Amino acid sequence: MARPRKLNEALQHKIVTAIRAGNYIETAAAYAGIHKSTLYDWLKRGEREKQRVAKNPRYRIKKDE
Repeated sequence: MARPRKLNEALQHKIVTAIRAGNYIETAAAYAGIHKSTLYDWLKRGEREKQRVAKNPRYRIKKDE
């Protein structure tokens, strides 16, 4: 099995463009030239990272006192 590609700006742009055009995740993955499982893995990883950052007090926006 081939090693998954690294997500870069050009690949991200292709994926986002396809999804914004109303395509399914599977179609967006095919358009970007990656397997759908790779895209699903990237989406899961992004969600986990977003949750990790949200829980870390260093990344919270400080409100004016």
